[in-house]
Amino acid sequence: MLMRNRQELQEAFKSSGETDFYTWVATQPEGDRGQGRIVSSAPSLSRRAKNLGTAMTQVAKSNKPIFELSEEAKRRLDICKENKCGLAKVTKLPFVGEVLFCQHIDCGCFMGLKTKLSAMKCPKDLW
Repeated sequence: MLMRNRQELQEAFKSSGETDFYTWVATQPEGDRGQGRIVSSAPSLSRRAKNLGTAMTQVAKSNKPIFELSEEAKRRLDICKENKCGLAKVTKLPFVGEVLFCQHIDCGCFMGLKTKLSAMKCPKDLW
């Protein structure tokens, strides 16, 4: 079903029985998510900035070393790459190449960095 307006989107979400809107959006067919037909599951830029501030506060308050051991960071990144939550998105950036971002509303992070910070955790509790 192609959803073209906010009302159709809200009705479809309510009738789905899903409790997490962003997880629900990620499970919709690509045709519904693409081309502006459905609200993006990615947090806004201001929300990402807020999430980054919260993350840096957690790192500063943590008694852990700032960075994880490379094996643990790799394990975390591999979990994200598997995309079990349906919220990981690979984006091509100029001069950088492909990078993996989390599309969860409480994240929006560049996973290459977040998985290396010891105080960080997955918003879906996958690591």
